[in-house]
Amino acid sequence: MKPTVVLIALLALSAQASFARDDFGPPGGRLQEVRTQFFNEFRNIESVSHRERIAILQEAEACIQAATNREQYRACEEREGSAREKSNEKAKASRQALRARMEQMRQSFAMNRP
Repeated sequence: MKPTVVLIALLALSAQASFARDDFGPPGGRLQEVRTQFFNEFRNIESVSHRERIAILQEAEACIQAATNREQYRACEEREGSAREKSNEKAKASRQALRARMEQMRQSFAMNRP
């Protein structure tokens, strides 16, 4: 299974497990609002990641089609790989930051409960 799919599943499960407890929830009963906010942020991160991957593939295809020899083709492949690695690192950092914010909020709510 792809690491991104596993990460998405774990993120969703951890969010559900944290928010599902009876003794946990944002003050004023905003649980659904907070869930929706975090989901929308997660969805945006994934959407940006998908668009970046599509752009990388389109650029790689144009480069490959323009290549006239093996060296140029290899250069295209190397650029694609490098761009893919940077994109993956950026998406991973964004997901980790969101996960950290979710955990921070969960702990804040847990500490402030009656």
